[in-house]
This record gives sequence, structure tokens and C-alpha cells, in this order.
Amino acid sequence: MKADRWEQVKAYQYEKTPGLERAEKLGLTRDFDKEIPVPDSSDSVMIHEVWANRANIFFSTALA
Repeated sequence: MKADRWEQVKAYQYEKTPGLERAEKLGLTRDFDKEIPVPDSSDSVMIHEVWANRANIFFSTALA
């Protein structure tokens, strides 16, 4: 899936990740903005946001 706007990305995240929108509203997410190179490639992965619930840790990522 390719998004043209950040709002599309957030809508997709909210649809696929139960509790994310609520966690953001409660201030339980943390902006991370870290770029990690992919080995043996010219690509990198961007980690934009991190949040957790009692069972999982989630990362909002994108291929850069």
C-alpha cells in the first residue's frame, strides 16, 4: 500500500491497531524518528512512533 498523505497512514494504523488512537489521545505514544539502514541495500527503515499495551510493543515504520 502506498500513501500520498500522512493522514492516510494514520487512518490505516488506527484501523489495523486496536487501541492506538486512544493511546495517542492519552499521551502513551512516543515519537521516535530513527532511521536504520537495511543491510546489503540502499534502503533504510524509518521508525516514527513507538507505543505499547499490556501484551505487545508496536512500531510505526516506513521504508525510506
